[in-house]
Amino acid sequence: MTYKILGQVRPADADNADLYTVPFGHQAVISTLQLNNTSSSSSRAKVFVRKFDGTLADASFSNEFASQVLVAPGSPISLTVGVTLSGGDTITVQTEVGNTVTFHAFGSEIE
Repeated sequence: MTYKILGQVRPADADNADLYTVPFGHQAVISTLQLNNTSSSSSRAKVFVRKFDGTLADASFSNEFASQVLVAPGSPISLTVGVTLSGGDTITVQTEVGNTVTFHAFGSEIE
């Protein structure tokens, strides 16, 4: 088990973007989510944790993990989360304004 960068994404628009999907046959512990706004305008962000149970549910209110997080320019937000995930589970993110917020997931994959 190694602590590492599990995913990085900067959504180009306000649509959902997958940050990290656990490979099948593995588990993962997401210890930290980092949100960083490198634009000149504030943007709100959402984080969804989507469970794989044969299918992968769409990102919605039922699996929203962090809602309407205001990410101001130059003020990164670090969320210490300790979320455990199984194979196929996915962390999905969204911003209200594209090309503003970069999302990073740090943690460990367990084989």
